[in-house]
Amino acid sequence: MPRLSRKNLLIALLTLASLVGLALAYRWFETRYLRTFDERAAVFSGAELQLPAELSGPGAIRLVHFWDP
Repeated sequence: MPRLSRKNLLIALLTLASLVGLALAYRWFETRYLRTFDERAAVFSGAELQLPAELSGPGAIRLVHFWDP
């Protein structure tokens, strides 16, 4: 079995540390930002919804997106 040089060993360790760091960052992102959907359906009528005058266009509102960061 050939002996690893210092340079190759350092590259291998940095690659391994990068992969571990990426895996930890992915795991943190997944647990922090990805959540399951609620099982309850929220049904409402959009008949009373009004957009501000500068945003409104022709026709009815088709989609309302509620975002809670």
